[in-house]
Amino acid sequence: MANVSIKHVKSVTVADWAGVVTVGNSTGGTATAQGSDLARPSDWNSSHAVTFGLSASDIPAMSFFEPFSLPQGQVSALAKSINTWYFSPILAPFGLTSGQVRMYQSRAAAVLFGTTFSATSTGSMSKVATVRNVVALYSQMSSASSSIFTSVWTNDVSILVTHSASVSGSVSGALTMTNAATISFPSQFDISGGMTYGTSSQSGTKSSAASTMASSAADSLVNTIALLVSGFQMVVHPFATTLPAGAYVFAHMVQTSSATSGTRYTQGGVIGGHAVYGMSYFNAGPFMRPGSTASAATPGDAVYPLGFLATSSTGATGSFAMSDVSYTTAPVRDYWQLVRTSH
Repeated sequence: MANVSIKHVKSVTVADWAGVVTVGNSTGGTATAQGSDLARPSDWNSSHAVTFGLSASDIPAMSFFEPFSLPQGQVSALAKSINTWYFSPILAPFGLTSGQVRMYQSRAAAVLFGTTFSATSTGSMSKVATVRNVVALYSQMSSASSSIFTSVWTNDVSILVTHSASVSGSVSGALTMTNAATISFPSQFDISGGMTYGTSSQSGTKSSAASTMASSAADSLVNTIALLVSGFQMVVHPFATTLPAGAYVFAHMVQTSSATSGTRYTQGGVIGGHAVYGMSYFNAGPFMRPGSTASAATPGDAVYPLGFLATSSTGATGSFAMSDVSYTTAPVRDYWQLVRTSH
């Protein structure tokens, strides 16, 4: 609620009536009255308080939001450390409504082998790998402390890839290989932030009269699955909530896990390394504290509130303190969009 003072201002000063004055009455005649009982010029120059209310819910929500524009030539790609939160401040001038939070990433080639295949080294292998993109929004609006940020929204999406292969040889030295892969990934999103996972599988067999095959010989058997986990990607997070206008901190973390079993051909990777796109804040290291002659690389020296926080947690913490955040290298501010659409 807010109080606004309104004053009626006249340009010509008129003296107030005083004592007994003659005024008109309702019948067209005259009557006498005390000047202090009448509306006088000073009354029209007085202040009047008007109260009106405005809350964040009164401001219409947006169907599209980006924390900053990403101009051509200013794009940076950051290969983030695993299990590390990356924080960057945002300002939402309007309310944020349900939809999709989109981030742009790239991944190296995936579902690959790291060794040649030989008829004299038959065997099989199985690999399972998962990549989790975890995001969160934090706010100070619900905290009494100026240095504590509380989580107001969090989400994570996962990509799970299972890769298996078997190799067999013959007495003559001929070589046969079977290669198979399956991926589980977010495949559908609705306008309210709902998400559905889907799966895709691919397999095939390749034979050679020779006793060896190159490590890339069987890649084409699962090339569709490999494309789903490599190259330029739009990672989509369902945003099934609404938030009022205000200042927030966007946080992002990548987590990976993998397991391998089998007797041979376990070299190589299922999911390649990643990079997240954004804009470099500036090329500077830690800053010197007031009264210090050396730059510190300890928590609490972050550019408020921009920096990193390593963690062993698998999800977003309920809150974080600025004293926990470090700023040791020039960070990249994550670029993302909030879009109210479905696909």
